[in-house]
Amino acid sequence: MDSNELMLVGLWLLAALSVAAIVFLLINPYLSGEHRTDKRIQGVTENRAKRIAIKTRAEVVSNRRRRGAEPDHGRLSYLQERRQAFENLGKRTGIAAIKAVATVLIRGTLWHPGRPGAARDGVGEP
Repeated sequence: MDSNELMLVGLWLLAALSVAAIVFLLINPYLSGEHRTDKRIQGVTENRAKRIAIKTRAEVVSNRRRRGAEPDHGRLSYLQERRQAFENLGKRTGIAAIKAVATVLIRGTLWHPGRPGAARDGVGEP
């Protein structure tokens, strides 16, 4: 055998070894069960994530319902401060148009039918 034939045989062996390595790397996860393990782990984590998301949504809905059932005194407390701020604005500027707008805004907060607590404290539409 001369060196050219030896070189050609060596290249063929190297090519065959490369193809075998690539095939082994592609098929090995399926033969060893790694692929099934990865799928099982993915399924478990997805189910867990879904359960956590459902639980979180249920808690949010529950909290909203609880907040709707209880009177929210935090929402009502700003009305008096807001009225005072509008009155002060009208007094500070001394301009009739601004006083008129402040008066309209004060009356709007008192008589607005969608105001929180309007039905409870007897204030409704005029």
